[in-house]
Amino acid sequence: LSTIHWGFGITWIINATESLFDYSFNGPAVTWEDFYDPDFSPMLDITFSDPAIEKQAREICKDDPFCLYDIAATGDVVVGQSTAVGSENLEIITDLLKPVFCDPPCVNGVCVSDETCVCGEEFEGFDCSKPITSQRDDDEPNRENEVGPIVGATLGSVLLLIMLVLFAFLGLAIVRRAQEKPKEKKDISYHHGDILANEAAM
Repeated sequence: LSTIHWGFGITWIINATESLFDYSFNGPAVTWEDFYDPDFSPMLDITFSDPAIEKQAREICKDDPFCLYDIAATGDVVVGQSTAVGSENLEIITDLLKPVFCDPPCVNGVCVSDETCVCGEEFEGFDCSKPITSQRDDDEPNRENEVGPIVGATLGSVLLLIMLVLFAFLGLAIVRRAQEKPKEKKDISYHHGDILANEAAM
């Protein structure tokens, strides 16, 4: 850290004319010189001035040097806690972004971790190269063969029912016709008798 600060960082110091910042928002009398401290020396080692804060820092940070440094530099354990959380998140993200390789490679799937392939729906095997013969495909011809007789039997039953209904109507029509014919003959005979009786009377 000492080499980075004195050998590199200090060479980037600019003067008032090179600064792109506007310092007047703090007041008209505030200038670049108010923010420049040539005698500033950063904390290059983790050193605690308060033993109580150091104890808290050790409990919070464990062995996280960034967390310990921030608490030692600021004297604020909340800052260290934020640093510790950030370090944990960074570790998780680093693991997630770590490249994975499967050997042999996944032919019809995705390599999710070293030597582990997640295959597509129609493939299986160590490298997802083996097609799956689904049970449904095997049973499909049998189902089609079963459908034909079922449909035929259903249609046959419907046709038989229609024929029975037609025969029933036909039978009723014949019976009614048979019942109406004697009545018509009786009526004719009756009228014919009336005519003969009238003629004899005349």
